[in-house]
Amino acid sequence: MGKVIRVLRDDFENFIDKGLSETDIYHTDIILTEPTHSNLTLRGKFYYLLFIKMARMSLKWYFKDLTVTATHFNVIEDLKTVSIRWKLEGTSRPANIFTSSDHLEPSIYEGVFTYKLSESGKVIVHKIDSIYPTPYFDRLLPKLAWWWWLRRSKPELSLSSSLPSRKE
Repeated sequence: MGKVIRVLRDDFENFIDKGLSETDIYHTDIILTEPTHSNLTLRGKFYYLLFIKMARMSLKWYFKDLTVTATHFNVIEDLKTVSIRWKLEGTSRPANIFTSSDHLEPSIYEGVFTYKLSESGKVIVHKIDSIYPTPYFDRLLPKLAWWWWLRRSKPELSLSSSLPSRKE
């Protein structure tokens, strides 16, 4: 259980920059569940890791000055569970398009994840217990797509060496 706790602690502090450092702590049959808001359930290590990569990338696209910190760890060895209370802070990039960044307050989300370990000591369940304020998943994805489209459609001005030169 010690390795799982160490890896989870390190990964939380470095998640935005590095993602998951040691994927061998996750069981091949891991279940990710969010029963409260989205009713999301994913089964299998491949889909779990894919979802985590997508979530990390989406957070990096949507927020600037992003930090994720683990504010409290609770380990219950008898039940083989680890609960992590966390805090996410960042400034919304779409809001930054319309407002000076000097006037933007950072968005703050807090939540609790619970990890249950299998008999072999690997994470078999990752449950998203709570997120506050509630992210509205049906509203978030269109905003991300809209922001990405705006970002990609802005022309970039640059000097190019491929311009014809004037001959004297």
